[in-house]
Amino acid sequence: VVWDGESGQNIAWKIPVPGSGHSSPVIWQDRVFLTSCKEKTQERLLTCIDRHSGKT
Repeated sequence: VVWDGESGQNIAWKIPVPGSGHSSPVIWQDRVFLTSCKEKTQERLLTCIDRHSGKT
């Protein structure tokens, strides 16, 4: 699969993710789950994203 982050080729949506990513995305039904960590506070986060719209 060819994709390009700058031009948006073959990218359905893009969102900012707080902190650094620490795992692969998990896809379950129509949701994408991402984990991340805010380095300064060591706060761990779980973000749930709609697979079709990119809304959290």
